[in-house]
Amino acid sequence: MGKGYDFNLTVEVLTVVRELQGGDWTAFPVADPTRVSFGTEVSCLEDQRLLLSEYLAELPARELSRFSLPQDVELEQATLECRPVARQAAEHIVDRPGRL
Repeated sequence: MGKGYDFNLTVEVLTVVRELQGGDWTAFPVADPTRVSFGTEVSCLEDQRLLLSEYLAELPARELSRFSLPQDVELEQATLECRPVARQAAEHIVDRPGRL
């Protein structure tokens, strides 16, 4: 029978925190954007802390390693201008089947 190990591991999780137009906030780990929290900035950060402490504790090492990024990783924010494109102009850009 193997010995059980009891140790603490600290993982710093890179998290995206954004304020939405209506004043609400979102937060999610870069490694898993599906684990998003909504609310105030404080509630989002607290929710992420609680969620990740429980979720990451159950992950196998291979999956856990996705959440631990190198220290020199940085996020860049880009603003893109989106304009509507006329349907005729867009048809040569998008390769899609015709109507059925």
